[in-house]
Amino acid sequence: MQKTLFTLASTLLLSSLACAAPLVVHVSPDGADGAHTTLEAARDAIRAARADGRLGEGAEVRIHGGDYALRAPFLLQEQDSGTADAPIRYIADTADTARLLG
Repeated sequence: MQKTLFTLASTLLLSSLACAAPLVVHVSPDGADGAHTTLEAARDAIRAARADGRLGEGAEVRIHGGDYALRAPFLLQEQDSGTADAPIRYIADTADTARLLG
């Protein structure tokens, strides 16, 4: 009985932790491993996730190393904001240098 209760409690805890994870979006200049190739595409993916109700705990955009040629300024608007409980963060990969050129 105790083992069953422990298993049930563990399952519920892990399920709640899985739901609490932010959406992770990857950006890579060459699109490696299915990553988006532009910051705009990553931003638009977050917008779509918000519209579909999949952005409950925020998002993290991981910008992998390489050169990103910008043809125009990268714009974030009010709709791209997170909240204190569900932030939206753009984070450069620490393994390599990401450069925004334009």
